[in-house]
Amino acid sequence: GELTWLATALVTVTAMAERKIAETITPGFEARVDTSFGGQADYELMRNVILFSGAKFTEEDFKGSPRKDDVTKVSGGVKYLMNRHAQAGIRYDYVSRDSSLPVFSFDKHVVMFNVTAQY
Repeated sequence: GELTWLATALVTVTAMAERKIAETITPGFEARVDTSFGGQADYELMRNVILFSGAKFTEEDFKGSPRKDDVTKVSGGVKYLMNRHAQAGIRYDYVSRDSSLPVFSFDKHVVMFNVTAQY
C-alpha cells in the first residue's frame, strides 16, 4: 500500500508498506518473505528541480533457513526535469544490512547519476 499526502503546494510526503515473496540467489536458500515500510518527502525547489529524502526498513525472512536480515536504507538526492520526457538526477543511498548470519552483514554507500527518458 502507498499513501501520498500533499502537505503544501511544494511538499509531498509518501508513506508505503509492502509484503512480498522474493527469490534469492544464495545457494541452499529457498524463497524469502520481505516485509517493508518507509517514507519519502519531496520538495519542489524550483518548477523543474525536486529535492527528495527518505528511509525504508525491510525485514527479509529466508524460509527453510535460520537466516533473517534487517535492511535499513536512507536516501537523498535531486531530480532535474529537463522536459516532460527526460530527467536527470543524482542520488545517495546508505544501506545497512544486519543478518543473523554475520557473513551476510554489511554497510554500503551508493552514489548514482542517472538520466531517464519516458513516454
